[in-house]
Amino acid sequence: MKSHLPSQSFASKLRIRGFSLLEILMVLAAISCVVAMGMIHLMDGEKSVKSVKLAQDVKSLNNAVRTYYLSGGKLSAANTADAVIAKLKSVSAASQRNTIAGLRGTMVDVRLRGVASAEDGTERAVWDQATMTFGIANSGSGIKEFVLDVAAVPAVPVEETRGQVLAMDNADKWIWSYNDNAAATTAPRLPATAIATPVTTSTAAANITVLQAPAFSKPGALYAYNDFNPDMKVSLVDPNPPNSAQIYYSISNGAWIPWNGTPLSIPRALTTEVRTYSAPLDPDRFEESALNSAAYETIYFGGTSSGTFSNPIGDPGMVTNLTNGAVAPNFTWGSAATSIGFTTPNSLTFAGKNLGTIAPEDTFELGTLTYFNGTVWTGTMANSVVLNVALNLTTPGVVENLAFTFKLMSTVNTKLTKIATPGNTETETQMDDADADFVYIPDVSTKFNTTIKGQVFYLILSFGAHSADGFTTINTFHTHENKTMTGKIYGRFTTTPPA
Repeated sequence: MKSHLPSQSFASKLRIRGFSLLEILMVLAAISCVVAMGMIHLMDGEKSVKSVKLAQDVKSLNNAVRTYYLSGGKLSAANTADAVIAKLKSVSAASQRNTIAGLRGTMVDVRLRGVASAEDGTERAVWDQATMTFGIANSGSGIKEFVLDVAAVPAVPVEETRGQVLAMDNADKWIWSYNDNAAATTAPRLPATAIATPVTTSTAAANITVLQAPAFSKPGALYAYNDFNPDMKVSLVDPNPPNSAQIYYSISNGAWIPWNGTPLSIPRALTTEVRTYSAPLDPDRFEESALNSAAYETIYFGGTSSGTFSNPIGDPGMVTNLTNGAVAPNFTWGSAATSIGFTTPNSLTFAGKNLGTIAPEDTFELGTLTYFNGTVWTGTMANSVVLNVALNLTTPGVVENLAFTFKLMSTVNTKLTKIATPGNTETETQMDDADADFVYIPDVSTKFNTTIKGQVFYLILSFGAHSADGFTTINTFHTHENKTMTGKIYGRFTTTPPA
């Protein structure tokens, strides 16, 4: 069968007209304009979102600042945004948390961190010291955004003594101390703060005598730990006419108790506050006194210890487990003389402990040191190592990291023989003190970084009780050759600077 071409009229109907190059370029240009406009709107939208968030964050921070002020906080010494945020993360001192109104904890999330701005012309939050508020600027040192960062959480919450704006009243359950104009009664009204002058009522008659506040047989002061033994006896002294007053007292913001003449038992605590006042037995003749208060303080320590070794220094060929800055509670050094039967290198191990309750100047057990004196080759020895002692003193709330350098003194063995092996009848000769290697602490004292109740303390170390196979002095720890000795490291907190 032959095929025939379609007629001219039918072929013309099948023709399809294409786009010219100019038309295609015009379409691409139009699409580009649309995309560009979309990108501009998207960037403007993102910038607008960041601007709105920054404004909201600044508003929230200013609210936190106002709350901080109402809770007794002060920002006069904070002159940067970071310093203000650090103050907002602080908490009120433990001694006043039951006596002041307002927030006692942090004002912001402790994870809050500001990201510094480094771009000119961008909005950033700045702290205005004159107005004590955050604002938004386009230049200068500031914060371009606020983020939540776990790494920004303080290792230890910073405590601060805040001003007392309102005092808690244990009697009326109000947040402020409230007194009306009713006549005085013999029951305590539970005022929460000491007042400088006696309170007189508007209806008090001219012939009513204001009672005097009781006195203390021992003044409030910082006393030695052993003065409490285990508590301190303090009496109250009534300066008023006989049978005119009933004395009330309160210990550490506890309930008001009528005093029966028995001396008060002041517990052994860092701080114990005693408040007292005189209530009239005859309200028609006498009016209650002002408050008198005294704080009895002492210093003691309690917590735990731990330790690690680091930074060994020794021979050019020193062999140790603490390489490349490693830190560990055990330290080994020296290449064991395996060719003559000795397989274990020298080693030191420190073990911390629960410290219990420690008074200043009292000797206490800081931890245990175990020392194995191995037989190792010359040229592989360590000459010193640092013992890092970590003290977590939950009382009085101090964390100290103290470094002591241990000098490692090795002796040349004068009686070294092979250890007995199958087919070899030679045995190890008993070593004496002359062959004992030892640890030496050239400086047994270190200064605390923390001043406690105005006193600077030093920690003095010494070696003490030990097992067999060696001996100790105050600052040396000797162990016989190829023997293990365990001994105690003692500590003493003292205010006397070391010589």
